[in-house]
Amino acid sequence: MIWWIIAIIYAALGFNLVRSRSRKLQRVPWLTFGWALLTSELAPQLLALLLLAVVAGWLGSASSAALLLLALAALPLLWAIYHSRQVPERVEQSLRQGLGANYQAQLSTADNQPLSPLPSWLRVVNPVGFAEPGVEVLRNIAYAPHGTRTQLDIYRPTQRPPSGCPVLLQIHGGAWMFGSKNEQGLPLMNYLASQGWICFAINYRLAPSQPFPTQIEDCKKALQWIRREGSQYGANPEFVAVSGGSAGGHLAALMAMTGDSELFSDGSGDTSIQAMVPFYGLYDLVPRGEQPNDELVIGLLNQRLFHQSPEQNPQLWESACPINYLQQPLPPAMVIHGQIDSLVPVNTAVKFVTQLSAASSNPVVYLELPATEHSFDVPNSWRSQVVVRGVHRFLEWARSRHYGELLNDDSATDKPDTADNTASDNPASESA
Repeated sequence: MIWWIIAIIYAALGFNLVRSRSRKLQRVPWLTFGWALLTSELAPQLLALLLLAVVAGWLGSASSAALLLLALAALPLLWAIYHSRQVPERVEQSLRQGLGANYQAQLSTADNQPLSPLPSWLRVVNPVGFAEPGVEVLRNIAYAPHGTRTQLDIYRPTQRPPSGCPVLLQIHGGAWMFGSKNEQGLPLMNYLASQGWICFAINYRLAPSQPFPTQIEDCKKALQWIRREGSQYGANPEFVAVSGGSAGGHLAALMAMTGDSELFSDGSGDTSIQAMVPFYGLYDLVPRGEQPNDELVIGLLNQRLFHQSPEQNPQLWESACPINYLQQPLPPAMVIHGQIDSLVPVNTAVKFVTQLSAASSNPVVYLELPATEHSFDVPNSWRSQVVVRGVHRFLEWARSRHYGELLNDDSATDKPDTADNTASDNPASESA
């Protein structure tokens, strides 16, 4: 009996992973998402356990039918592992398409080595181990006077240059209603800190007790604090990139796309962003009849985030949509989304990237990952290990471009005016 139970559980996990996500929903599919995330990102570990079960069942009393079902249950796991092995090629292809075939010429030798398709086996054994050598974490530093919800953590290298480290601001997800700086973006922040970056993971006040725009206002207060105080922690806030997943991806995009304006800001400091990397974010919160789950979205956001319907306050809903700020100066972007995302359909990212690419004068990289669920980067899986290295490449490229443009601007400013010099050096002009 036990072998049938194990076989049915594995078969259910596999079916949940590979079934279609394009269907109308009556409620948020938390279980679908949770089990698919577990299956896709921990497929090697689950496959190893399954093989042990097959061997134990074969040596024990399992029937041939139960053993056959156990063996077939391995197919979705092998499918997930196969797609994980394709991630290095997919990441490199996306970077070349977005930044140009020769983008690696702007990276250091260490940054442009081939992305390995093989994972760190230590991470496979312990996918929730995130610590990197040479990285330290400072916790629970207040950036605003609202208790634990306006605190941040700092991930930084133990050895920092006198000029300071480039900055990543990380915003956690959780449907704007839950989540913490301690839970998300950990593979990315630890890896970047090991490569000389300093990362600030922030909390922000949550809905429903604090409706929108409190969340984005807190994010901008955190950025202003970083620009005021960051240097004493080893930051060089001349270059600040922003990232986040899910609701954090939405806030990261909204922050970057309104950065040069005073929207959602008290005007007390610079809130410009030099690069953005939103993961599986929602970029258009207004239901426009294009998605099968518009009613679900309206109900969730109306009750939890806005406390008003789109008809009652259309301006508030529209103001929350990053896709409405395409006329602003836009930084380089790397947008990342999974093809089988259960919570935020991948076509929302495709629509956003299409419009962003058409509007922006800066490059847009779009990384769409097959067989990938929402929040795929929470564990240190095969996939997340490669993706964070791709994000590092993008950020180093964006930083190189940023300082190159500053250097060109300084050169243009310092260049003498040819017409004025000609006039002052011409005796005829003096006699005139």
